[in-house]
Amino acid sequence: MTSPSLLQPNPRLRTFWGIVRLATAAALFAAIVMQIIATTEYALGAGQHLPTALANHLSYFTVLSTAAGAIVLAIGGVWLVSKGRTGTVEPRWMSVLFLCIGAAVVITGIVFNLLLRNDGVPDPDTLTWASDIKHVVAPIVFALDLILHIGRAPFKWSDAALALIYPVLWAVYTLVRGELITDPVTGNPWWYPYGFLDPHRVAGGYAGVAAYVVGIALALALLAAGSVWISRRRGAGS
Repeated sequence: MTSPSLLQPNPRLRTFWGIVRLATAAALFAAIVMQIIATTEYALGAGQHLPTALANHLSYFTVLSTAAGAIVLAIGGVWLVSKGRTGTVEPRWMSVLFLCIGAAVVITGIVFNLLLRNDGVPDPDTLTWASDIKHVVAPIVFALDLILHIGRAPFKWSDAALALIYPVLWAVYTLVRGELITDPVTGNPWWYPYGFLDPHRVAGGYAGVAAYVVGIALALALLAAGSVWISRRRGAGS
């Protein structure tokens, strides 16, 4: 049974977490914008086709997920420090967005730090501080958000499945686009944002890539299901 104390709204906690959300959103916006500027300057200096270079950058799962995450955090932060602090329960559509985007951002941090941080030399246009905000800070904040469930009503079990829609669509887009783009650095007639999705690099080709995709999808599903379970155990958030 849920403890009655967990069901009582805590205005100070809600205000504090709203500020954390807003601060993280601001940091993400800064990291994303400055990285796009750096990518643009590098592409122009290297004589690359700018539209392709920018399209490649915006095709990274991290960039798409953290951009969406910054928007969700900003909306959620404003809600918490205004309506949320009065004890109102977070709108369901906002909760589902936090689950879907939050799970994507968290899994991005896990995959990057386990598989990609030491996977060769970073792209020459990479801003280390911006990368750390997207791959470390944002995943930690979203992970805490999906554990604490501040101001949030319990999820439905079916909500966990919704968290898979965006990553699956992105994986399909990436695998189709990969063979149609020439790598601006190596000149190879293919380009993939991550090595584990490149059938030319992964042992077993597309079968190896499929194993990675399925494994990461399962991890994301478990992460989302865990958040749903926590929310149902807690009842209404603080």
